[in-house]
Amino acid sequence: MLVLAGHFLWFKSICMIAYTLLAFLAAHAFVTLYEQPTLKEKFGAAYEEYLRRVPRWIPRARPVAR
Repeated sequence: MLVLAGHFLWFKSICMIAYTLLAFLAAHAFVTLYEQPTLKEKFGAAYEEYLRRVPRWIPRARPVAR
């Protein structure tokens, strides 16, 4: 997504920002509609705990206390 956003800045094209947003929405839909339910089925409670501790898209600045 950062590379696509960089292309927007380089070419100054509104089409590139629209493409970047569509790519992000497609990735988000894949993660929330397919990947997460599949991993919940496979790993159960361990994956649920992982989801609670790790943010989806923006990483934390500091590690989580155990």
